[in-house]
Amino acid sequence: MALVELAVMIGILMSLVSLLFVGVRAWKHGVDRADCVSNIRNVQLAVRGYANTNDLEPGADLAAASPPVDLGAELFGVAGMMDRRPDCPGEGVYTLGGDIVPPLGTLYMTCSESEGRGHFPADAADW
Repeated sequence: MALVELAVMIGILMSLVSLLFVGVRAWKHGVDRADCVSNIRNVQLAVRGYANTNDLEPGADLAAASPPVDLGAELFGVAGMMDRRPDCPGEGVYTLGGDIVPPLGTLYMTCSESEGRGHFPADAADW
């Protein structure tokens, strides 16, 4: 009888541990999503800051300016608005919006995981 009780207790403990692993994995995906959305927001703020500093209107094409401006190079780096280009904390890859200042409510940087794991802000209308 004691061996049967011991086996049942081990089975119950193994089930609880497996539930714990599922919960930790879900928590990790949630943290990755929050970090990714935060990165997208910070880059959006950097784009808006650069546009305001240089008196650029939304929709301005910097590649057609004289001289042409590489917006990505202006945003990231030692002299840029951000120290470095962020990396997605999940498995996604960020794509920049080119050399055009995005209109209000349009994101400059998107994540490849926006469809799969929801690495996309719920509301970016005021960004």
